[in-house]
Amino acid sequence: MRYLNLLLTVNYRTIALVSHASKILLRIILERVRVKTETEIADEQAGFRQGRRTRDQITNLRILMHKAREHQQPLYVLCGLQEGIRLYVP
Repeated sequence: MRYLNLLLTVNYRTIALVSHASKILLRIILERVRVKTETEIADEQAGFRQGRRTRDQITNLRILMHKAREHQQPLYVLCGLQEGIRLYVP
């Protein structure tokens, strides 16, 4: 192991505040974008949104399926995977 001369300033690294400043700026931009997109996105869309869980959407779907069965109405559900999937509940 090599010992460094602690009296020489060459052996010290400078503190980079750029990364901290950029993190703060990116956090501010992210919050502004999030607030704007929350007002634009429909309530039915829950993917990767704070306070919206997949579990809640599954519960909503089960309630809709139950009501469709009660009224003997078909229920068509489109899932936004790569292709739309049609689910038919008689």
